[in-house]
Amino acid sequence: MDKKLGMHRGALKLEKEDVAGFFKPSIDCIVNAVKEQCRMAKKMISTVFLVGGFAASDWLYNQIEVSMKSLGVKFFHLDSNINRAITNGGVSYFIDHSVTT
Repeated sequence: MDKKLGMHRGALKLEKEDVAGFFKPSIDCIVNAVKEQCRMAKKMISTVFLVGGFAASDWLYNQIEVSMKSLGVKFFHLDSNINRAITNGGVSYFIDHSVTT
């Protein structure tokens, strides 16, 4: 145990702000990608769905929603963790152009 370094039983305690800083580049990348898609789209984009494991994070969802509020784009993510179903559906559609529930 080294309290000076924030270590206890092999675990390092980090401040919330430090952990958030680790994810800032990813959030910036997502926000910039959506902005670029909106800029390049022929029709106005009004809705974006976040999918996959990273999108299951409420914190990530809130950070992106706040960052994109000025564009008037609505963001949604799934409440349940069905990330595997999304990937499996994508693969199924690619293989035989059919997706089933």
